[in-house]
Amino acid sequence: MPIEERVGSVLDAIDTVQVLVNTVNTKGVMGKGLAAEFKKRFGNAMFEHYKSLCEHGYVKPGRPYLTKALLKDRPDKEVYILHFPTKDHWKHRSRIAWIEEGLAYFRDHYHDMPIITKSPPPHGKPNGTITQTSFLDNSGHASDEPPRIGDDGTEHDGPKSREQENRHQSVPCHDGDKDIDSLAQGRLRIESIAFPQLGCRNGGLSWTEVRQLMYRYLGDLNDIDVYIYLYDRPDADPPRRTRKSNPSKSGRSRTPNR
Repeated sequence: MPIEERVGSVLDAIDTVQVLVNTVNTKGVMGKGLAAEFKKRFGNAMFEHYKSLCEHGYVKPGRPYLTKALLKDRPDKEVYILHFPTKDHWKHRSRIAWIEEGLAYFRDHYHDMPIITKSPPPHGKPNGTITQTSFLDNSGHASDEPPRIGDDGTEHDGPKSREQENRHQSVPCHDGDKDIDSLAQGRLRIESIAFPQLGCRNGGLSWTEVRQLMYRYLGDLNDIDVYIYLYDRPDADPPRRTRKSNPSKSGRSRTPNR
């Protein structure tokens, strides 16, 4: 199916599209724009999971990751969210190179995308071990109980042996290893997805340039429905950030020379 452009917010597609894309930074802040709308709709559990991943160094520009969360006002509604980092610090502009990296990653992985629902382990002790790990359970709530893994590597519901418990008590912690896929529980074949105008609102990028990239990487995908939600009419760039002047800083007003 060719890309379909719609006017509105990706959140309008909660009940019709499988995955919604949220643009984020890597500093754990959802204070403005689309990210703030997601935080409002999905509440604290989704935000705290994202913030924790950022604090532990798992969220990187140009590397989107898939997760899932429950709607705040409809706790029986679970939604898949693709967090797409378009910038490093929330104060900075987005970079077109990171948009392209993220689109390339999505194109290569949408058939079998890891679902990141575990929380990162706490920072290790000096000896490089951790004593406790928290996870998000299937309902999106935090839990201190890890999945029960059998000797064959599969999850099961039987009681854990002392050996398994001891193995959990002394998991090596490698601060330099920040592979977010290690926090995955399950995988998803994405069949439909709703994108915003990546990096074009608070990120300050030109929609003309970003649109070309999105069509280059997504336009010929025949086994997935791709929707792009526009802030305004299709031929318009979304409003960009403008830096407000503050005359009071100068201490006095200037008058033109006569």
